[in-house]
Amino acid sequence: MNKKTIPLFLIALAFSCLSCQEKESIYVSPPLGNVTFKEGFWSRYTSQNAKVTVPYCVERCAESGCLHNFQLAAGQINGDYLSDNTWLDSDMYKALEAAFYSLMKYPDERLLQKTDSIVDTIISAQEKDGYLYTARTTHASHPRVVKFMGKERWTNMGHFSHELYNMGHMIEAAVAHYELTVNNRFLNVAIKAADLIVATFGEGKLTYPPGHQEIELALIKLYRLTNNASYLDMTYYFLEARGKYAERPPYTDEFFKEYHQDHLPVSEQREAVGHAVRAVYMYAAMADIVTLTNNEKYKLALDSIWNDVMEKKIYITSGIGNQQLGEAFGLPYHLDNLKAYTETCAAIGLVYWAERMFAFDQDSKYYDVIERATYNGILSGISQDGRHFYYKNPLESKGNKKRTEWNSCACCPPNLARYIASMGSRVYGVKDDRLYVNMYAENQADMEVNGTNVHLLQETGYPWEGDVRLTINPDKKQTFSVCLRIPGWCLNQPLPGTLYRVYEQDKTSERPNVWVNGEEFDYQIEKGYIRINRKWSKGDVVRLELFMRPQRIVSHPAVLQNENCAALTYGPFVYCAEEMDNVTDWDKLELSLSEPFSCYSMTTDFSIIPKMPVLSQNDDLKLIPYFLWANRDTCKMKVWIPVRKE
Repeated sequence: MNKKTIPLFLIALAFSCLSCQEKESIYVSPPLGNVTFKEGFWSRYTSQNAKVTVPYCVERCAESGCLHNFQLAAGQINGDYLSDNTWLDSDMYKALEAAFYSLMKYPDERLLQKTDSIVDTIISAQEKDGYLYTARTTHASHPRVVKFMGKERWTNMGHFSHELYNMGHMIEAAVAHYELTVNNRFLNVAIKAADLIVATFGEGKLTYPPGHQEIELALIKLYRLTNNASYLDMTYYFLEARGKYAERPPYTDEFFKEYHQDHLPVSEQREAVGHAVRAVYMYAAMADIVTLTNNEKYKLALDSIWNDVMEKKIYITSGIGNQQLGEAFGLPYHLDNLKAYTETCAAIGLVYWAERMFAFDQDSKYYDVIERATYNGILSGISQDGRHFYYKNPLESKGNKKRTEWNSCACCPPNLARYIASMGSRVYGVKDDRLYVNMYAENQADMEVNGTNVHLLQETGYPWEGDVRLTINPDKKQTFSVCLRIPGWCLNQPLPGTLYRVYEQDKTSERPNVWVNGEEFDYQIEKGYIRINRKWSKGDVVRLELFMRPQRIVSHPAVLQNENCAALTYGPFVYCAEEMDNVTDWDKLELSLSEPFSCYSMTTDFSIIPKMPVLSQNDDLKLIPYFLWANRDTCKMKVWIPVRKE
């Protein structure tokens, strides 16, 4: 790096000074063990995830060669590295992380024993100095792997070695294991690897940034657990190394500069470019740095990039990364529905970024994106049986898209599993004397607010219905604020920005209703939240009524693919038409902007959604929630419906 780089000891000093303030001044989410989904939508999803998807992912990772490679690196078996890629290790780490999160709420002795055995093998596979990368340890011979991993350690990070990416996912899995077991045997592996990374990279050492961002998020998690500032220093160094070539050779192909978000120093970047998953992982790490250090240059960059995505590069489903070449952000407004790449991992990464943006300034616009992505761009990636997956999530299909039992590049299935297993962390949050209610779902939870433990009971039919009843039980009477999120869709704002809007006829002036202990509460909305500040007692009840109705959505005129088309939403859900429900001349399917929509339930044999809410317009047009498409059979599908000329 160049001479303008901030000395590491100054960064360490800044972080050490902040660490003593962290408990009081930084937004925190509840530990996963503190939130229990009782009934309803997320109870069914997290239960099936625990019983079906997580064990399935662990088993498929073992069958794919992951476990074989770890056993080979540990000297437990003989043979050759099994894979044609270098990132296979990370699939197992994500599956383990999902298992550890899931086991916090759904104990499973068989799964625990299985994962314990795998952890034992991983411990044995780590080299003495902390290096953990099975392709090199096993001397992999596959030509593609040999090319990707490079001749020596750390020499091909910009071209798919995935060394730091793999170790990043290992660190995250180890942190989750420690949170579950309070046993440091896996955590010690993570610490040893992180210490090696700190000793290897930095001023006067190796100056390459990671190829695929992920280690940054992992080191921040490890810092939060251990309070070792060198891990945050390393994160900052990796971020600062991007776009600077004074001490390293440039890429042989200019394409890879933007692909890796390595085209400019990160504080100077203003647009979302390159590989979408890499990008949002990096933006998430930058947002963590903003929260921890109030880095104004990073905040300026992130605000600009966020606006670029919201105004020009996001689908109504919150899918991102529309371009297949490089799995990348494409040109502004170029949001082709049939060719939409929209990788499941990109939508998950978008949530990770939005969560961290929210942690800094608690603006509900970030949770509007989290909610839309969760119920659409993410859940569409997994079937109702919990065993089939989409890598890509297009908004239109000619009938040739079917979820697969596993992907050849299997990053998405275990990523989905860990996302669903960690849903409890997204419902509530606390900063100082404010309790944020960010998502609505049947649950009970325990939070510490303003020095007092508060037990919460949330009863609701959300996401299908808009009534919410929140019972608040503090251990003692205490003054604090309950902040209720008012979803953007409830205020005629489908997503932040001007890329999508509600058609005029569907707009309503009805405001949400709020009652506290039966008395109507007069409120103002601040940053998308209703703040109720009072001294709370056991048994206090807050009731929120959100008006949920079908909304026709139109997009910015610059999105030529959606010209003379509209999409349907209902609450947080985007809807789509499938050919099996609309058999009368699919190619002439039309939506009226004047005729109303009715909503009814269709009985299904889905294990999670036994009754599928359907929107219908005079029986000529029937639509189902987008995340449920291709669950009954493979057929044509579209989200954006041509508008009838009237």
